Amino acid sequence: MKRNLSKLTDQQFDVLIVGGGIYGATTAFETARAGFKTALIERVDFSHATSANSLKIIHGGLRYLQHLNFKRMRESIASRRAMMRTAPHLVKKMPCIMPTYGHGLKGKEIIGCALFINDLISWDRNHRIEPENHLPSSRLLSKEECLTVFQYIHQGGFNGAAKWYDALAVNTERLTLTYIKNANQYGACVANYVESIDAIIQNGRIVGVKAKDYFSNEEFDIYAKIVVNATGPWTEGNLIPTDIRNMRKRKWAKAINIIVKKEIFSGIAVGLEGEAEYRDQDALLKRRHRLYFFVPWRGYTMIGTNYKNANCNPDEFQVTAEDIREMVEDVNKIYPAADLSDEDVTFFHGGMLPMQDGTSNPADSIQLDKTSRIIDHEKNDGIKALLSIIGVKYTTAPQTAKKVLGFISRHVRPSFKKNNIRPMNNPLDNVDSIHESLQTSKSKLDETGFKHLLENYGNRCGEILEYIHDDPKLANWVSLAPPVMAAEIIFAIREEMALKLSDVAFRRTALATAECPSREALESAAGIMAKEFGWDENLKQKEMEEVIHRFNLIDELHS
Repeated sequence: MKRNLSKLTDQQFDVLIVGGGIYGATTAFETARAGFKTALIERVDFSHATSANSLKIIHGGLRYLQHLNFKRMRESIASRRAMMRTAPHLVKKMPCIMPTYGHGLKGKEIIGCALFINDLISWDRNHRIEPENHLPSSRLLSKEECLTVFQYIHQGGFNGAAKWYDALAVNTERLTLTYIKNANQYGACVANYVESIDAIIQNGRIVGVKAKDYFSNEEFDIYAKIVVNATGPWTEGNLIPTDIRNMRKRKWAKAINIIVKKEIFSGIAVGLEGEAEYRDQDALLKRRHRLYFFVPWRGYTMIGTNYKNANCNPDEFQVTAEDIREMVEDVNKIYPAADLSDEDVTFFHGGMLPMQDGTSNPADSIQLDKTSRIIDHEKNDGIKALLSIIGVKYTTAPQTAKKVLGFISRHVRPSFKKNNIRPMNNPLDNVDSIHESLQTSKSKLDETGFKHLLENYGNRCGEILEYIHDDPKLANWVSLAPPVMAAEIIFAIREEMALKLSDVAFRRTALATAECPSREALESAAGIMAKEFGWDENLKQKEMEEVIHRFNLIDELHS
């Protein structure tokens, strides 16, 4: 996957997608696979904003039963299955439990019925899924079984738990990138660090965008028959005329997750009710409290999600120390055995999600949109050939992308026949032979390194093994905790459009995704990039400081 901006300007595309998060990525994949000449641009790096700030649960919609929204459940189940097929090395089955209390809405009888219905609705959840990743049926746990998981539950009436299976996206940034790389293999032209600065509108129809390269500041035009706006909180940006934008101000919620260096619940995700009162206006069966999920992840625990009114320009969005301290206090009230302190927090996630209008009741103040929406701006604003996607869940992006494809197919003929599209290659064909030859070479890539590459790159790990085969020194570790190999950084630069150290540290590898990396590891990674790009010492240090700056809030918490 190479960044070639000249390809964006020397042709007219069938579809131009603005935004490289999970909704833009899945849409590019669907349109390119269907034969549409597709382009995708992203103003910063792929998956740099809300798509990266996820609790990483790819869920099948069990909680939607409280709304009796079976359609939404089926969409979530289909999307989860699609992600598990697309990247089985990144999306793994995960057991989840939630305590039951008494014999009412939170009791075993009603919860047991919900589990039974969930299994019926998800009857095809394992269709074409690798056997080792099959999601088992749900069941109820006895109080005694739960006590092997919970150290302490303080609510009266606790009598057991519901257990079901969802999926965990171990690395949502690489999952998003997988869709983008697949789109590129199907012919899509993709580029990060290209900002859409204005729409090109002729006779009431959008025919393309004026764009700017982040690095050179060069401006150029990109032309397309249909433009898809998949920019999340930036949806009402410069693709929408100012007068229309001012009439329609969408509300957004601040969504916050924290990462703590504790395995609070080992190997199982746990949902516990928060203390603050909350009433979902749309739910037919109301629980009165939001759920916090404790998700085990790489030896850490992700906890979320807490919601607040954002009330800011997305470029000014930030998570504060007060936000995190409130969450730590809430967690200790919900589950005192966690015994969290500010020092336990190593990182955080923050993003903006579309919100409904609230009511005067504080318990109803944050009402998230329930379903993703596709806005046809010809109907809404009189602008032809412009669509906007308002995505609400990372999980449901694949199904929303199929709906966007359906709309595009009714208005534009694809430039290519689907059968003529180049099939994706499968580097796994020669992984074993390359690995075998590496064992006898100077690289001495051990089984730990080989397993690490398989788990993070799946059927593309053969491409990295080829790099190591050519230069055995690339098998050296830049970091052991988390594991990052020199070859991964070279691969990210040459094959995945990593242009800055932050791209490598936060989105191509796990170097800085859970806590601030060591100075030594950061120096090593920056040194590899400096050699590839010809950075001088000043630029190298600037790139390092940019990564470290993301952890200033954590330093403030710990001081």
